[in-house]
Amino acid sequence: MGLEIALSNALTGLMANQAELQVTSNNVSNANTPGYTRKTAAQTSVVLGTQGAGVQTLPITRSISQGLVNAVNTQAAAQAFSQALSDILGQFEDANGNPSSATSVANQIASLASQFQALATSPSSSVSKIQLVSTAQQFTNGLNSLVQTIQSLRTNADQQISQAVSAAQQQLQTIAQMNQQIAQAQAAGQPTAELQDQRDLAVSQLSAEMNVTTFQHPDGTIAVYTTTGQLLLDGTSPAPTLTHNQVGSSSPSLVYPGGYDGIKLNGTDITTAITGGKIGALIQLRDTTLPNINKQLDALATAAANQINAIHNTGSSAPAPNSLTGQTPTATTNPFSGTGTVRIAVIDQKGNAAATPLDLNLATVTPATVAGLLSAINTGLAGVATASVTNGQLVITATNPQDGIAINQENTNVNGSGQGFSSFFGLNDFFVLGASGSPAQTIAVRSDIVANPNFVATGTLSTAALTTGQIAVASGDNSVVQAMANAFQTATAIPAAGGLAATTATLADYGGQIIANAANQAATASSDATFQQTLLTNLSNQAAAVSGVNTDQELTNLTVYQNAYAASARVVTVVNQMFQILEQMGQ
Repeated sequence: MGLEIALSNALTGLMANQAELQVTSNNVSNANTPGYTRKTAAQTSVVLGTQGAGVQTLPITRSISQGLVNAVNTQAAAQAFSQALSDILGQFEDANGNPSSATSVANQIASLASQFQALATSPSSSVSKIQLVSTAQQFTNGLNSLVQTIQSLRTNADQQISQAVSAAQQQLQTIAQMNQQIAQAQAAGQPTAELQDQRDLAVSQLSAEMNVTTFQHPDGTIAVYTTTGQLLLDGTSPAPTLTHNQVGSSSPSLVYPGGYDGIKLNGTDITTAITGGKIGALIQLRDTTLPNINKQLDALATAAANQINAIHNTGSSAPAPNSLTGQTPTATTNPFSGTGTVRIAVIDQKGNAAATPLDLNLATVTPATVAGLLSAINTGLAGVATASVTNGQLVITATNPQDGIAINQENTNVNGSGQGFSSFFGLNDFFVLGASGSPAQTIAVRSDIVANPNFVATGTLSTAALTTGQIAVASGDNSVVQAMANAFQTATAIPAAGGLAATTATLADYGGQIIANAANQAATASSDATFQQTLLTNLSNQAAAVSGVNTDQELTNLTVYQNAYAASARVVTVVNQMFQILEQMGQ
């Protein structure tokens, strides 16, 4: 009986050490496998009654700290969030330039101010006018380009959202598959450690795409939630369908919801439930951060147009454009009332009066509509100019193609707006804005001024009594262009826009604020991405210290288990020899 027990003990020792050798060899072979955790097969003695009966191997377990695993996953989401912000904001900063860059908005405004001052010094210089218009176009084109860059980055963000959603869908499928296999294996008493490794790796990769938390059920399966509490997957339920349809291109008017497609879980929009990970950052960039910068640029474009146009409308060029077209939408049935007297004159190429100008007292316009205004102008300038509403805009045209229209709005006030006659209708605007959409995207120098820079208003239409041939707009008059140059040194009220508070600032200062704000966001995102990566690396190292494979230690274990196996085998051999001796003695 004693030899049988000894043999049984030795055989269980062989089996236990063989199992340990298998586990150890598997650890060594997977030392560099992503997501693999060190496995152990603990041993315990077998006792029958009061008698030792060898050893048995317990189920294979993982060396893991679930707290560290959860911390790594949370940090992976934070790092991915910061990195996505840094990448896209860095691209915008590259396009926008830093505050000292010659191509930055602030420096373009400074250059424009210099050109207005240069023209004020030589108001009759065609070269100065050409340079002014060219610089103004660089400014408007710069704003247009920045808006285009913003929309391109928003498109890129939306496309990356689609890619990240597809990646998250794949990980959810893996988690669902592993849940089912783990539940089946655990119910059958089979090991689940390797399946848990694969599931944990999928959860880790999912965390980088979107911030998630997990809850483990008694059957070994897990539930996956967003950190805002949205259930994504539970237990052995089938993998959900996570979808997002990307746009082909973006525009300032394209928003979520209503424009961009939502991120849908089995058809239900869960976009607002995703606040972290790469997807959370891309949503923030697409819907908030980048549109806010666009709004700041819109505020700048609007302020520049309003400030310069208000002054440009007080003056006239010599020669003047043959036709002035208003930028403010209007109709003949619109009400019209006003105070003060506006002078509208037809002048020749030299700035001399081509006819007696019309001095129109706006209070006398009857009926009090735009139609009544047209009638008053056409009556007062009969034979030399006509006024009409064409394509929804007020147009005043000199009859002789060689002549031009000059206006002095003096102290007029239209419809109680506080705007003079020319300003109200935008008849002599320098900058034009699109009828709708983003002002920074549509701002441009008026097309006829671009075609003929001599149409830049430099002086004012004389209010003195004029007859045909007398000087109406003096070529050396620089009063209007000097006022525009001075405007760049004058603070203007700019409303709150895109996170920047309402302020009173010069155009250059406000442009500098936009650049500084964008640069600060990019620098903060870059710094935070580096910091979050450091934290992730440290946490990952701590987790690896617990669950990673130390090949030196495993090789040492191999020797220990090999010696133990050999010892058990030796016991088997000895017991076998003793059985043979007993058998011989019995013969």
